[in-house]
Amino acid sequence: MDQQQVMKITKTRFPVTQATCSQHLKVLTDAGLLTMRREGQFNYYRFMRDTLESYRSTLGTSFEGVLSLS
Repeated sequence: MDQQQVMKITKTRFPVTQATCSQHLKVLTDAGLLTMRREGQFNYYRFMRDTLESYRSTLGTSFEGVLSLS
């Protein structure tokens, strides 16, 4: 599937209301993790790979040396 997904398709994968899904997507967009493009009545979202990699790297560094909980 294309990297962009229609909100309707995405929301069917998660057991939450469309309003809740929209709120979470807005938070992720505001954080710079997603971009949104509106086309007609549909919103298309795309992950920002560079930003995700930066978050992953920062979190990985933050938890270096921390003992596993398992």
